[in-house]
Amino acid sequence: MEFWCPECNVVAEDGWIRVAANDENIRCLRCHGVFHVSIVSNMSIKKEINTIKLGQKVKDKVTGFSGITTGKIEYLNGCVQFCVKPEMTEPGKMPEGQWIDDMQLEVIGEGLSIPQESDGGPMPDTPGDHYVG
Repeated sequence: MEFWCPECNVVAEDGWIRVAANDENIRCLRCHGVFHVSIVSNMSIKKEINTIKLGQKVKDKVTGFSGITTGKIEYLNGCVQFCVKPEMTEPGKMPEGQWIDDMQLEVIGEGLSIPQESDGGPMPDTPGDHYVG
């Protein structure tokens, strides 16, 4: 059975051990956190983890803001955010991307795929430019 660790934000089949023989708690061998088995086996939470990829068209479930995922950042606490860049609405005016938590996004289209280069140079919409969280 696969389990999701809320501390590591990882879904894995291995890496778990029961705390005691008849106990309902299990310990994550990565972060050593102890969780009730019902929390880490919640399939609805697990399906939401790591499903968004760069280049996909997504929509913010709260605001309706939509666009293409152009960047991804993962923080030490497990929070994952994507930079969502909307379509250009005014000719010649590049729209700003917004950093949105992954759990707040839903995939609404395939988006696009471009070849990756090792040195893309400076990127617009870095987290420091717009981060308010």
